[in-house]
Amino acid sequence: MKKIIIILLGLALTLVAQEMLTKTLPNGMQVVVKKNTSNTSVGFFCFVKTGSIHEDEYLGKGLSHYLEHIVSGGSTKNHSEQWHQDKRKEIGAITNAYTTFGATVYYMQADKQYSDSVLYLVSDNIMNCSFDPNEVAREKDVIVKEFVYRVSSPMAKLYNGMWAATFLKSNVKNEVIGEIEIFKQNTREEMMNYYNKRYMPNNMVFVVVGDIDPAQMLAKVENTFKDYKRGVLTPVYLPEEMIRPGNIKYIEEFAVQQPRVFITKLVPKAEQDDFAALTMASQILFDKRNSPVQYKLVEEEKAVNWIYGYFNEGGHFPEPMIQIGFETKDPQNLDNVVKRIDAIIADVAKKGITQQQINEVISREKAQKILRTPDADREAQQIGWNMIVYGVPDIFDLQIQQFEKLTPEMVNEAISEYFVPDNRVIYYGVPEGEKAKIENAEKNIVKTEVEKIEVDKNLTVLHKQNTTDPVIQGVIFIPVSSDYETMENTGSFQFVSEMLLSGGTKKYSSMDLSSWLEDHAVRMNSEIGPTGLTISFKCIKDDYKEFIKRLYSIMNEPLFDAKELQLAKERADADFKRNLSDPDNAYSEFRSSILYKGQKSGLSAKERNDIFQKLTQDDLKNIYKKYFKAESLIVTLFGDLNKEQAAAYAGEIRSKIPSGKISGTKTPIVVPKLNETFVNECEFEQVNIEINFQAPLQGDPDFYTITALNQVMSNSFSGRLLKATRVDNDLVYSAYSYYSGTKDYGFYRIEAQTSLAKKDQLVEVLKKEVQKLIDGDITQEEINLSVESYSKMLESYFTDSNMAGLMTSYESRGLGYNFLKESLKDLKKVTPEMIKAVSNKYLKDAAIFISQPSADVKRVVE
Repeated sequence: MKKIIIILLGLALTLVAQEMLTKTLPNGMQVVVKKNTSNTSVGFFCFVKTGSIHEDEYLGKGLSHYLEHIVSGGSTKNHSEQWHQDKRKEIGAITNAYTTFGATVYYMQADKQYSDSVLYLVSDNIMNCSFDPNEVAREKDVIVKEFVYRVSSPMAKLYNGMWAATFLKSNVKNEVIGEIEIFKQNTREEMMNYYNKRYMPNNMVFVVVGDIDPAQMLAKVENTFKDYKRGVLTPVYLPEEMIRPGNIKYIEEFAVQQPRVFITKLVPKAEQDDFAALTMASQILFDKRNSPVQYKLVEEEKAVNWIYGYFNEGGHFPEPMIQIGFETKDPQNLDNVVKRIDAIIADVAKKGITQQQINEVISREKAQKILRTPDADREAQQIGWNMIVYGVPDIFDLQIQQFEKLTPEMVNEAISEYFVPDNRVIYYGVPEGEKAKIENAEKNIVKTEVEKIEVDKNLTVLHKQNTTDPVIQGVIFIPVSSDYETMENTGSFQFVSEMLLSGGTKKYSSMDLSSWLEDHAVRMNSEIGPTGLTISFKCIKDDYKEFIKRLYSIMNEPLFDAKELQLAKERADADFKRNLSDPDNAYSEFRSSILYKGQKSGLSAKERNDIFQKLTQDDLKNIYKKYFKAESLIVTLFGDLNKEQAAAYAGEIRSKIPSGKISGTKTPIVVPKLNETFVNECEFEQVNIEINFQAPLQGDPDFYTITALNQVMSNSFSGRLLKATRVDNDLVYSAYSYYSGTKDYGFYRIEAQTSLAKKDQLVEVLKKEVQKLIDGDITQEEINLSVESYSKMLESYFTDSNMAGLMTSYESRGLGYNFLKESLKDLKKVTPEMIKAVSNKYLKDAAIFISQPSADVKRVVE
């Protein structure tokens, strides 16, 4: 194969399409700034090229992750932790950080008017950490609690075991968070030493993406970091994992219901000439529903619930590798499934890959690139990781160029050489497209605000034109409420809505539908709830007419094919069994069994699964015929179409899908008033505490007051709950609240997780915070700051991609599509007296749910 060489010229400043600037500062810091107008926010990301694999003499102690906790929001040489918290709250900044094997990433996002403040806050945190002793000690205890979340669940143990078995020499063998016993030995001095060795400008990539002038922002970044000197970066020894001959098999047991298998084969870095062919091969073999391995094992032979295969060039991991993973139904059939995978791949290699298959992958990649409209956050992440792994901010064109040079012979050779069944580790855990580039052509970009078009009393259209990319994003809302369900068919409406998309039609088989959607990178989803049925989609503009033909066929002549029905039942059963190992599902089921006893929402996961398993084709057809009718319709169309086109498309949609009045009785859930504590012993180490209150309905005069109350209590990292439970009392890793209010029911809920030893103290602290509200211990300034911070966070969060679904949801609930913006006016009218009155009305009666480990649970931390 011809070797592909990327020659980087010694240019300090590179201009990319007049929108992106890159520069290496004199101190070695790599900077990329990129204009992104998906909304008015700006994201600032600092990628420190140090992760758990770089901890050298501290390997396994989790210092990189520990340091992330201290640096991301703690005291600096210039300001206190509280000062930083107040400033972030003042500007409504979204802030977080994370640590991986190979890097630690800090980010902060806010509206563009606060760009200078955010740049200062991020730079001060990263470069001037003071390691306040109290904060260091507090976060150490926080991370000890985080260990429970990260390593105690059965699935976490399974994955951690797989990595440890696969990598014997590589530093990847250690978990990012570290090993708890040696983590506890960490000292402040060790952390400061590690910080001074690794946190220097020449070991960082700084990325800014958002609604900015790139040249001006680059100058500001350079000025901010100009006084920080280049350091001497001591090389860290990264032992290369050896290629292990034969088939090394590990079998380990976990508290899971279904086995998972991982087949990992390392690829020598010296073989980089073959990397593009390996990526292409894995996509052809695994990525589509009708891909050879996927179709044979999931649908034809029904040997696995799911399967994937991919080639990793090394990015987050030091070693390039091929990995195949699957979940099977029968623990005794694992060897046979592995053999079948090998046989299917060998058969593909024998028959040979075709040029058409290669071209289909390239077309799909290009379509997906166009359909991705990343917000500032996501685009900055992509740029940062590209810089770390490849040294350039955008690799898409390079990847496509490599793909376009591939021949069938190259891909066949890669399959024959690297997918052969040897030199690999097999781990059994049992039972347990290119963005639309109008090349060098100018395009007049049209962007409008969202407009509501009332065609008539039964058809509402929400439209927003954006011609940046040739994409149409749509949401169709039909008021088919799941409240029409009975105790005997609970959950079946969602089952029917999913089967609509997978069960085939008289005109298109299930395989025809899924193949067309995959080949054209069309995303489609259906979901049903108490308000109604939502069908969402996103496609390239040129594909809309063909897509909508298929949607009309789905809505008018669904087959609910017997084979597809059986597959759907098997997926439901697999989900049920998988969720038995998920603590969050156990906690939710315990709470619902008490709150909604005798109601549909109180049914257990097993009872719901039993309902699914008994469904027949006739059941599905009867439910669909009786209930899936459009008495009225909301059609949301965003993207490359004008107002007239949107109205015409919406009118056609109404004329083509079933209509009529639904005959049935709705039974919405009833939230009871309880004042009692309920304790449940379970098989998970973490203690979960939930406090549930009745709350106002949508439309109630108290609706906005309790919404403001919720912001005071759970305003990101600056709300009362987190401060009281984590900052002041060191009791939790996280604590938050949320309010849900509809026309039929309302509840307010507080959730927190802790250890068994601190359970009782946590309950008292949470009760105390609620009592403060009842006593009226709140100021107008605190309410205003929380509401203002909430408003700014919303401005940073919204993009066209998520706005379409949210606006449709609010319009369907009778709140108005522009609810979030309009609601701020009412939230700003809330006073301390109103908070006190609502708290006395609703928060005096509390149902407290405590899920804690039973006596026989082997605990990791305590």
